[in-house]
Order: sequence, then C-alpha cells, then structure tokens
Amino acid sequence: MKIFRRIRQKLVDESNIRKYLLYFVGEILIVMIGILLALKVNDWNENRKNVFQEQQYLERLFSELRMDSLKFSQEIDKYERNNLVISNFTKLLNDRPPADSILIHAANDYCEFGWYTPYFPSSTSTFQDLSSTGKLNVIQNKELRELLVGLYASYDEIEDNFIINQEWVNPIDAKFTADSDILKYEPITEQLFGPQSQKEKAEQLLDNKEIYIRNAAAHYVGNNYAIESFDEKIQEVSVIMDIIRSEMDYVPTSSRVSFED
Repeated sequence: MKIFRRIRQKLVDESNIRKYLLYFVGEILIVMIGILLALKVNDWNENRKNVFQEQQYLERLFSELRMDSLKFSQEIDKYERNNLVISNFTKLLNDRPPADSILIHAANDYCEFGWYTPYFPSSTSTFQDLSSTGKLNVIQNKELRELLVGLYASYDEIEDNFIINQEWVNPIDAKFTADSDILKYEPITEQLFGPQSQKEKAEQLLDNKEIYIRNAAAHYVGNNYAIESFDEKIQEVSVIMDIIRSEMDYVPTSSRVSFED
C-alpha cells in the first residue's frame, strides 16, 4: 500500500534503522494476522458447510429408517397373518371340520395368502450415496457410522437369505401345483375345472393332505424367518434413529435446516 511505502521510505531517509526495523516487524505481524484471520474465516465457513451437509444426510437417513421401520412392521403383520392362515388350513386338514365348506374356504385363503414368498423391502439410497462418494466420514459420530455400516450390511445378508429361500421354495411350489389340485381352490382358476360339489372338493383335499401340509410347512418356515428378521431390524433401526435425533440436537442453530420426526 502507498501509505506503508511512504512511511517506510521516510524512516530509511531519516536513517532511523531501529524504528524502521520495528515498523518492518510490525508490518509482517499485520500481514500474518490478516492471513491467520482469513484462514480462520475460511475454516469456519468450511466447518459450517460440513455441519450443514451432515445435517442433511442425517435427515435423509432418519426419513429412510423411519420408512423402513414402518414397512418392516407391515411385513410382520402380513406374514403373521399368512402363518395363521397356514396353521388354520393344516389344522383343518388334520382334523376334518364338521362342514366341508369350512375346509374349502381355508383352502381358498391358503391360495390367496399362504403362497406369499417373503422379500426384503428396504431403503438404502442415502447410505449408498455416502458409501459410493466416500462421504461417510461427513457423519462425525463414530459410533453412529459403525452402527449404520453394520445395519446396512445386515440388510444385504437378509436380502440374500430371502433370495435363497425363494430359490428353494419356487421349485417346491411348481411341483406342488403340478401334483395337486390346489388351483381348483384358487378363485381365479377354479371355474376352469368345471362344476364340483363341496363334498368332492373336500375329499380331494383330505386324500392329498400330506402334499398340502408339506407345501404349507415350507412357506411357514420362510414366514417365520421373515418375521424374526424384520423384528430384529426394527429394534436396531429404533436405536439408530434415537442417536440421529440426539446428533441433530447438537447442530448449531446457524447451520440447521428444518428436521421433524
């Protein structure tokens, strides 16, 4: 700056070396302080950006985990209902009911609900985003990061097990359909077999009850695994959601965006 150059030149012209050195040191200190302040402001801005980015990811994770928890609860309800249908159908096959219509109705229910094969509906887009972009460390809480890594790894394991179960059950269902009269009790296809009395339908079920029970047992096992898996994940998700809530409480007001649970 011109003013500093004029002061410096004046001190040199007056041969006042001591004052010149003091001025020179002071000028250096002023420049250093300016640089440090600029770095400090830059660090503050970067930290603010990181906090804001972390808060956005936490909000997205919280939203997806809440959705997972809801879907898992719905899946538990579905497969518990399906197992009740299976239990009722097999009980009636083992202990013939007083009315044939009761057994036929149970067979209809089995066609509608008992043949479900579990699948694993999960939301992983935010975690995949964090992992694929190398931004997982944006989440400062190390415990939370480790819990998230463990949770989504278990998601993959459960999904693989569900696929293995499907690959095991599908051939069983195919053979069962070919070897039994189950499609006579499916509302969509029963009309294709022509008219039959309820007594005839009930007798066909009872004469082949072992085939029906074996098929029902395969689905019962898969449903039980699904119920246990979903219940376990609901507990894990609940713990992680609590930690995310507490992490959101630490976000400075100046860096916070809206977050509702």
